[in-house]
Amino acid sequence: MTSNLATEGVSDERLAGLAQGGDAEISVVAREVLRLRGFRDVLIDALIVNHIYRKSHEDNPDVALAELIMWEQKCALDPAISEEACKLRDTYLSPEPGGSKVTFHVVAYDEGGYGDNRSRDFATSEEAVTYAKSLPLNFHAAAWKKVTPNIPPAELLWRAQPETKEGGL
Repeated sequence: MTSNLATEGVSDERLAGLAQGGDAEISVVAREVLRLRGFRDVLIDALIVNHIYRKSHEDNPDVALAELIMWEQKCALDPAISEEACKLRDTYLSPEPGGSKVTFHVVAYDEGGYGDNRSRDFATSEEAVTYAKSLPLNFHAAAWKKVTPNIPPAELLWRAQPETKEGGL
């Protein structure tokens, strides 16, 4: 009954009248429908403002909410929009001290299967490509850029000692 009242053409004024009426069950349902309509209106308004509204959002609030959350997440993580995303990128993905470590890795192995592995790390892309090209023809080689984020390690705060069942480090 609630979902029909929420989506069908019962006016807010009519619902307000039912909420004040004598039938306790109907008044509880009417108040709840009015409350839910407010949430639906806010959700639909947010979809419209962000230019992602579709008519199907009116009938499927779960999809509407999921799409709004995905949109807001994309905006929050886009450095062109979010100052916080810029800080996050600059902190963990920059090749400067305190940022990420960038290396160039050449994976090279002998096609004959003799276990000869000549894989190496290099500081620059030019060095890596030159090395990969210099290998004998029986080697398969590929040069890759490796970015290792400078994420602080987790700090161990407490660990159970199995012998004593006491905590400590």
